Amino acid sequence: MQVIHASCLGVLVDLYVNNLDKDLSTIDSMAAGSERTWREFEHFAERNDGRVQLPDHAADRLRTFYENYSRAETEAIRRTQEAFWRKQWKQDVKSDTRRAEHAVDDEVREGELFEKELEANMDTVYAQLGFKYQRASRTLSAIRSAWVVPVASTGWWNVDIAVIQATTTRTSMSYTDPNSAKTATLTYAPMIVEVEDRASYDELVVYLIPNQLNSYQRMKEGEGGFSEKLNSIFNYDLFCLGVKGKQQFAFTTKASGRSEITVSLTATDDNRLRTMLRTKGNVEEGLLNEGRFMAWSATENARRRSNMARQELRNALLGVVFPCAGDLGMSAADAIPSEAAQ
Repeated sequence: MQVIHASCLGVLVDLYVNNLDKDLSTIDSMAAGSERTWREFEHFAERNDGRVQLPDHAADRLRTFYENYSRAETEAIRRTQEAFWRKQWKQDVKSDTRRAEHAVDDEVREGELFEKELEANMDTVYAQLGFKYQRASRTLSAIRSAWVVPVASTGWWNVDIAVIQATTTRTSMSYTDPNSAKTATLTYAPMIVEVEDRASYDELVVYLIPNQLNSYQRMKEGEGGFSEKLNSIFNYDLFCLGVKGKQQFAFTTKASGRSEITVSLTATDDNRLRTMLRTKGNVEEGLLNEGRFMAWSATENARRRSNMARQELRNALLGVVFPCAGDLGMSAADAIPSEAAQ
């Protein structure tokens, strides 16, 4: 059996199974003279081993069992693998759709928040210059198009450009009116948030909540922690939300006037989150939805990691389970049904 397996020739297995009514030495001779000659089989033939004593028709029954069992096992593996990976594929599609929808919602919210902050900055700068800002249905799309409209005169256009640039880049600005000599300023101050035991969280986000805008802004994460620049005309709350497995963790505090904060999150649930947020309208419900999304995302990421580990283990074992694949001029993946290899 060791020599047959080492030969990587399925035809040799069939040769012995289909000729159990003959002496082993006869089958050994047939094997030695097969398409690929093996010296070991010549030695086996020289031993003149007789045939295995079997009851009447036992060889036929054994042959039938071998063929049917092998076919049934292969089909069972194929069906099981096919059903599993089909289910995983459907979950991947649903997951990708949900993530895409969440990303779109984030982009819309961030766009609306930018417009609100820009309007507030315009009001602030114009008031410092002694004028009232006229909104005149200004939208983000109109602002973007304004960048390419030729303007022959300076003046208020320069104020708008300065405020738009400061809001877009979140940097401080100073503008002096050439007519009145009045100066208007906007101030953005950097803040960094470090979360204790960051690596232990499967998911972690940090939000700034500008109280005057009824919205929230996600802070960017880098090597040194989470960072963003705070607009001095707003009062901010800080809200941190993390997930470990299926457990949520959170932290909140006032952020205005602080440049660095180190926070430690505590276990929570939806009810505690509502108490912790103590806000009204879209902010509270929006952040609760963020928590639900993160809990789902952590579970979904664990599923994908598990599937990736399955694939890696499969690839590592293929050469062991199917060592003959290379000798037969095929890849190891070709040695199993195509549906199971998906």
